[in-house]
Parts: sequence; structure tokens; C-alpha cells
Amino acid sequence: MSRRLRVAVVGASLATVGLGVGLAATNASADATAPGTRIGGLPVGGLHREAVEALLRRTVAGSPERLTVAAGSRRGAVATADLGLTLDVAATADKVLADSGAGRRLLVLGQRRGRDVAPVLHRDDRVLAQAVVRLQQTTEVPESHGALRYANGTVTAVPPADGQQVEDSALRAALLRTALRLPRPATVTVPVTVRPAHVLPTEVEVLAGQARTLLAQPLMLRAGTRTTTVLARTLGPQLVVRGQGEGPGHGVALGLAGTTRERVAVPAAAALSVAAQEPVVDAPTPTPVLRAQGDVTWRPTAAAVRLVTPARPGQTVTADDVLAALDGAVVGSAAGPPTGALPVPSRPQQPRSSDAGVQSIDAVLGTFTTPYACCQPRVQNIALMARTLDGTLIGPGQTFSLNGLVGRRTRAKGYVEAPFILDGELSTDVGGGVSQFATTTLNAAFFAGLRLDRHQAHSFYISRYPAGREATVNYPTIDLSWTNDTSAPVLVRAAALAKSLTVTLYGHDDGRTVTGTSGPRQAVPGKDFRIKISRTVAVPGAPARHDSFTTTYRKPPADH
Repeated sequence: MSRRLRVAVVGASLATVGLGVGLAATNASADATAPGTRIGGLPVGGLHREAVEALLRRTVAGSPERLTVAAGSRRGAVATADLGLTLDVAATADKVLADSGAGRRLLVLGQRRGRDVAPVLHRDDRVLAQAVVRLQQTTEVPESHGALRYANGTVTAVPPADGQQVEDSALRAALLRTALRLPRPATVTVPVTVRPAHVLPTEVEVLAGQARTLLAQPLMLRAGTRTTTVLARTLGPQLVVRGQGEGPGHGVALGLAGTTRERVAVPAAAALSVAAQEPVVDAPTPTPVLRAQGDVTWRPTAAAVRLVTPARPGQTVTADDVLAALDGAVVGSAAGPPTGALPVPSRPQQPRSSDAGVQSIDAVLGTFTTPYACCQPRVQNIALMARTLDGTLIGPGQTFSLNGLVGRRTRAKGYVEAPFILDGELSTDVGGGVSQFATTTLNAAFFAGLRLDRHQAHSFYISRYPAGREATVNYPTIDLSWTNDTSAPVLVRAAALAKSLTVTLYGHDDGRTVTGTSGPRQAVPGKDFRIKISRTVAVPGAPARHDSFTTTYRKPPADH
């Protein structure tokens, strides 16, 4: 047989094999995938649509719930549900069946042996971007300039170290590749870019030597006439290696950690600061004089008040001032340790009241007394508040704030649980019942003719108090405050006796007369009553001042 004839026969044989395979494929069901077909590596050849979809759902459900990202020396993890990549089962089945149909036509021509079809994903780019950022934060490592370690009184150098960077494009591509594999793998490896350290170990050793020299002796700080010492065990842990710029050749220097302000500077500033000493005044203990609930006219009465201890100025030092001094010592340590105490600036703090002003106090400016039953828990709270505020001086133009001066009422301060009114209902809390102190103080300021800044009446009327001329208080939301608008200091005296509380305000008698008027109680539909309180303050040589306030009370609860 000639060579040309043998080629023709072989060619005819191949055509016949190809035709046979093609005919076999075209006889398969139109709804089944072609033999050898895979979806993201998952074999689905010869399966009908329903079986393909069921297999996809089972595979996704069985995939790991979390994906670990391996990037150089670091590992990160993310929930697969937080990648923003969701498999579209129906669309994937459509795609693989359509691909199988095309594959059969190619197989007729002898060109197709099975394919791996990529799954169809729904991609939320915003969610994916968030996942990429979170993974970068856990897998990237900044290059280290080195560090200093302080332990057992000694500073040692920690050498510089390279860092690593994870490119967002590489991380995004790796996450997409993982989402296209079925079943999804539990770990994906991402390439990293090395970020070389640009500091030599010898440079860090030099800084460690500087730190040891700096800490050889305690640092002394001086502000005015006061000094304080910062010990090595306090400052040592705060010394760090600080880079000077970016990239090669910029070097490093000794610096302070970000925690230095709170851990070193704040306590040092407190030690260097001195509170101004207010003058100490001796005044008669308050006794019940005024407790009227209706219309009242009041004039100051003479009182013997004397200066016991003169005022003394103080000084204020801020943590930032101390931090600046410490930073200067650290920066200058390259030239050697500091000699002598480090100067820290201070600012004078003057007393609120002057000796001359206190010596002008000569009268009971205003006073009031309210009753209570002996030995109730709230009486303990009232007595504690009275002791706290007794002797307080409020200078001219200054404001008395009950919450500001007393602060939160806590068990640590000695307050106990007692009843109080909350949103019109009776309740109990630590420090309850001190509204009686607020009411008594309000009336003392009312009859002293002082400017009333803030007060709030109880939700319903309590008969032991003057209607409309009473106040509640709650820390920190409801306060009682008044301003000393006279020319002399006002001394607050408070006395909690067995069955009553008296608050007396001592000041300078400028001849004032205060008249308080209580209007009629007016019925209010759906509530209890409304009442208007008016006040006139008349000072010789000045226009009379008039003010008023109206209170509407709810009906008291049934168990009141």
C-alpha cells in the first residue's frame, strides 16, 4: 500500500472515532452537565441541574466559616460571611449547563474533554474593601527602629527589625481566588513586601547608653518654692527610641512614650501645685430664726464674724509644663545628664476671697430652717452634706453650685440609701433625701436677696416646704445654684440639728430689705395646683429689683 493511501485510512479512522464520541455526547440529556465538568474544582460531570444546585449548596454550607490569611510572619482571620462574596447557585448552574452544551459541540469535533467553570459570585465591593483593610491591619508589620527595655533598674537595647507590607491588590486577588474554589479552603497565602529597617543596631545601643546615664540619678523638678523627684523606676519605662524622619539616613533619638503625660507628668504636676488657702472665718453656729411659708419681709441682722486664718495664694502647674521639662531633659541627654533641678513654669492661684473682704462680713444676710423627723436615713445624708458645705466662702461675683461643691453622693463618702422623688414617683437611692438641703439653701439665698441662677421644684408638693419656694437636686442633672452679686464674700454655715436643718448666709449688711410674696394656689385641670412666688430686693441708693417664678405641681402619688 502506498504512503498516501495509509494516511487517508488513518485520517478516516480518526474521523470515525471523533464522530462516534460526538454522537454519544449528543445523545446525553440536554439538562445534564458534560462528563469531566468541574465548578471551581468541584466535579459535577453528568449531573442534572437539580443535583448541581444541591451539591453547590451542600459544598458552600460545609466550607470553613472563617478564612485564615497567611502573610509572611503574621496571620489574620476573617469570617467568610464578611468578605462580601456570595455564590449565586442558580446563575452558576445556568453557566455550567450552558458551558456543557458548548462543550458537546466542541466534543463532536474532537476538541473538548471537560472544563473547569468559574462560579458566579455576587460581589459587594464596599464590604470586601472593609475586609481587606481589617486584614491589612492584622498582617502588616511596621519596620522597627529598635526599642529600649527597662527591667530591674537596667536599660537594654532591642535591635531594629524589618517590617512587612501587604498590598491591597494582592490581598483582594487572593480573597477572590479563594472564593472561586469549591470547597473553599481554610487558609490562603498572600505575598508580602519586606520593609527594611533603616537603623543600625549600634545606633540603638548608643541611645541605651544615654538612657542609663539619664537615669543614674533621680530627676528633680522645681516650680516656685516646691520640688518633686521623678525616680528611675518611674521614668525608665517611658523612654523610647524615636525615629527622626523617614527612610535611610535619618537616624534615631531618645524620646518619651505617649503614656508619659498620664503616668509621670500628671502626678508630678499635682505635687508641684499648691491650692490657694481661703481665709478661715469664725461665725456663730446657725440657729433657727426664719421658717415662714407665706409672705415674709426680711432684713439682715448683725453678727460677730472674725478672721481666724489669713488667706494664702497658691500656684498651678500643668502636666504639659512638666512634660515639656522632661522632654527637654531627654533631648539634652545626648550632651550629658541635667545638672540641678529642672525648672517648671507655674501660674499664681489667688484665693476666691481676700482678708479685707472677709473682715467686711458683719451680718446674717439670709437664713432659713426646715424640719424633719429624727433618725431617718435621709437625715444622715442631710447632716453629711451640711458638714461638707459648712464654712464655704463664695467671693463676690462667684457662684454657689450644690452639685459642684458636694459632687456625687456615694457610699464611699458616707451617704446611705434613702427615699427620694424620681419623675414624680417615690424611689430610693444612695444620697436620697438631700433635696431638703437644697430647699433650705434656696430659701436662705432667696431672703439674702442673692441672684438665683438655677433651681427646680419637686414634681408634687411636700407640705413641710414653702409651696413654690422649694427645690430638688440630683447629681449631675438637677442642681441648685446662686451667685453672690454683693460686694463682699458670703459665708455659708449649715447646722443639722436633731429635728431641723438651718442654713445661714453671712455677708455685709448694705441695708437691704427683701420681701417675698406667695400668690394664691390656682387649680390646674389634671394636676394639683399652680403658685407664683415674687420677690423684691430693695437696697438704699439703688433701684429695687423684682423677680418671680411660677411652679405647677402634679398630684401626689396615692402612697405618698
